[in-house]
Amino acid sequence: METLFENIHLIEALLILGASLLCFLIGFILAALWKNSKIKAIEKEKTELEQETASAKRLQLQYKSEIQNKNKEIKSAKNELIELQNDFQLMKSDLSKMKSANAKLIDDNIEKEKQIKEIVKNPSANSDAPLHKKQQSNAEKLLRITALLGEADSTKRQDLKKIIGISDGIENKLNSFGIFNYRQISRINEESKDLLLELMNLSFDKISSNNWVGQAIEMLAKD
Repeated sequence: METLFENIHLIEALLILGASLLCFLIGFILAALWKNSKIKAIEKEKTELEQETASAKRLQLQYKSEIQNKNKEIKSAKNELIELQNDFQLMKSDLSKMKSANAKLIDDNIEKEKQIKEIVKNPSANSDAPLHKKQQSNAEKLLRITALLGEADSTKRQDLKKIIGISDGIENKLNSFGIFNYRQISRINEESKDLLLELMNLSFDKISSNNWVGQAIEMLAKD
């Protein structure tokens, strides 16, 4: 009888031990599973963080490249601005020179017009203040040209360089002779042409070869 009770107690002890071992095993497995899932979650977070870091680095490189391009564009724009400023200064300088030259030319023409009018009004004045023979001859030629082509207002001059064969230098000479518009050019005849060629010291007849008269008439027709 006592042996039976001992056996029952032994079985109970074994059952309790087995249940304890089973609980421990289950607890160990659950803990292992929990740790495994935690590790996977951490690894997932790590992977996502690495991806975000890589993406941030790509964006950083992209922004850096864009900043460099913008800096190049700004530098290029600054250089263009400097060039434009230099060109503007050169244009201002050229314009100032042109204004000075134009003012001097106008003053010279006004003075020559006064001299011509004075000669016309008082031709005998040459005896009181004798001129060089060639200067007297040129003055007479200018008077004859004015009589043939007519007088013109120097403040209403036209661009004679539009006529082929008339350069800046020739235009300045024509202006100094009192010729400022196309109508005067259109009135050039053989006499006035010869006088102009002599005064301009032209050995080649540009007036006829380039048909100044015909071109001037066309200009007048356009106006």
